[in-house]
Amino acid sequence: MYGNKKGNLSYQLGIRPEYTGIKTELVTTAEVNDRDFLNFFPSANLGYEFSEDKTLQLSYSRRISRPSFWSLNPFFTFSDDRNFWSGNPDLDPEFSHNFELGFLRILEKGSLFASTYYRRTTGVTERIQRVNPDGTTITRPENLATQDNLGFEFTANYKLAAWLKLNGDLNLFQEFIDGGEEFPELQAETFTWFTRATARFDVKERTEGQIRFNYQAPRQTTQGRTRSLWRMDLALSHEVLKGNGSLTLSVRDVFNTRIRRRIVRGENFIRENQFQWQGTVANLALNYRINQQKPRGRRGR
Repeated sequence: MYGNKKGNLSYQLGIRPEYTGIKTELVTTAEVNDRDFLNFFPSANLGYEFSEDKTLQLSYSRRISRPSFWSLNPFFTFSDDRNFWSGNPDLDPEFSHNFELGFLRILEKGSLFASTYYRRTTGVTERIQRVNPDGTTITRPENLATQDNLGFEFTANYKLAAWLKLNGDLNLFQEFIDGGEEFPELQAETFTWFTRATARFDVKERTEGQIRFNYQAPRQTTQGRTRSLWRMDLALSHEVLKGNGSLTLSVRDVFNTRIRRRIVRGENFIRENQFQWQGTVANLALNYRINQQKPRGRRGR
């Protein structure tokens, strides 16, 4: 990584080589899938300071997203005798080119960051459902050709009062997915968005709380549509044992709304899925620190 600053202009340039080896073996049939990849990931960042509180930023990076172990696992799992899921040992990593142009404004009590971005991903992975002649369904991840995302992102954090801090993120984007020659029937174009917001507040001395909200808008997929999803989490923390410990109560998915809903359409079938990892969960935890100071909150963006 090399960087420098000349006047109001600063820059950083870098490149990261990476070697990846993937080997899967099906012991029962002695079938071996052995592959390796040598890739280079360049990055570049430019910044121009109009003043101490106003900065224009331009960046580029190439990234990789590798398939997980379960995505490569060829064995089938099932929730009932008609629906089966499996991984794909031939699955390749996703590669993306990422461009971003943003403007950062530092405020007296916070900051604002607005950006526009473009991301092109090759070998994008999606779980594809198929129906067999006997009526059973098989879901398996496949590499499609490309995915293009063009969008806008807004991030802000602000200290509204001495006892209240707010931060949030809003992301709006247009998405295009192309299945390519292998999957010409898998195409999708959609405009969607998601947002996240967090409020941190002091209840009283030695007691603080946090409320977190997430929302994902509906999204068109290559085989149908995912419905909207939202959730709210709550946490309260109180210092105990002369400040060496903390008692924390956290409630995840307060209103029990984190339910993934999806409509899947194929050549000869229509399915509506609804999935929930777990409902509302409350945890009470006691932490004790030995010769350690209480960690401070993160600053800035």
